[in-house]
Amino acid sequence: MATTKTNKAENARNAKARMMEKVRGLLAKAEDSAATQEESQTFYAKAYELMEKYALDAAIVRHKNEEKPEATKHLRFEVSGQGWHGKGRASLVYRVAEASGCQAVTVGNVMNGKNRWVHIVGTASTVTMLELLLPSLLLQAETMGHKAAKEYMKTVRDQFDTAANANIERRVFFRSYLAAFGRGVGEKIEGTRAQAAEKVGEVGALVLVTDAERVKARFDKLFPPATIGKGRADSFGAAGAMAGRRDGRTADTGQTRVNGGKKAVTAKN
Repeated sequence: MATTKTNKAENARNAKARMMEKVRGLLAKAEDSAATQEESQTFYAKAYELMEKYALDAAIVRHKNEEKPEATKHLRFEVSGQGWHGKGRASLVYRVAEASGCQAVTVGNVMNGKNRWVHIVGTASTVTMLELLLPSLLLQAETMGHKAAKEYMKTVRDQFDTAANANIERRVFFRSYLAAFGRGVGEKIEGTRAQAAEKVGEVGALVLVTDAERVKARFDKLFPPATIGKGRADSFGAAGAMAGRRDGRTADTGQTRVNGGKKAVTAKN
């Protein structure tokens, strides 16, 4: 019996290692400057699909074997405030985390050049997945966002009487792009999760519901509702929001404005 359990554990580790190797390869392709916008998003979607399927399959096996469910995990994800674009970056991280089935809250998310944090609570496999995915997504969003901002400014620069005003427009576009990129990616992730739940049937759906309840319980313990407020809603520029969301899901939604409030910790840290 002990040998059987050891073999099963070893097989599981090997399967996970093979899956992670494939995921890293896909993310490397997504980050490649030679990849087109559509190719990058396809690689990201496939990487997420592989990780999501592995995590859900493992959870179903534990459920059928009447084993303990997967542990929850708390990630303190630091977000750069460089260029005073920290709020846009934090919005991207927050949106992708919640779309992945996690609970999230921002700390120190004000308009300045300082770093801030997004606290993410989810199942261990999902949080591990985000630790791998988020840096890659941020890199891609920044690269594509700078390119999109440059192209956008070519079309509107003559509308501004000073270089300072033109620079403000560029910064608003870029910050809006980052936040909306997260919305676009989040929508793709939600679609992938919904499809995965349909494929695995009632057992898989039950596992997802149970995981969501456990994640919420852990999150509420770490961040009691009384300490969390919605915070001031961020107003984003229409052009940057449209471009970012389009590039996040490779489809123009036609949205003209985004006003997205994020939960912010109001109690002292």
